[in-house]
Amino acid sequence: MHCRRAERSSGRPGRKRWVRVRVETEEGAYVGRMRLEGGRGTLSEAIDDDRTYLGIWSASEEGSVPSEEFVAIHKGVIRSVVLLGEDAVEPAPAEA
Repeated sequence: MHCRRAERSSGRPGRKRWVRVRVETEEGAYVGRMRLEGGRGTLSEAIDDDRTYLGIWSASEEGSVPSEEFVAIHKGVIRSVVLLGEDAVEPAPAEA
């Protein structure tokens, strides 16, 4: 599996970034949004972390119109992840 396009973290702990990605698997490709959080500020860090699945929101199989709210893709079947763009940054929830 490989990740294309270098990226930088927002540098602010507790902030969340949404990025648009294309995830190619053995069975096809998905396009959707992925949330990068705090210590996982870059796409590479999210791919290389110890979680078994990669979560994609507003996902659709490439070439199809319907969209799923959330798709979890097992990292073992991922061939590549391509960063398509970056969405807005969400502020962290206020601490009590």
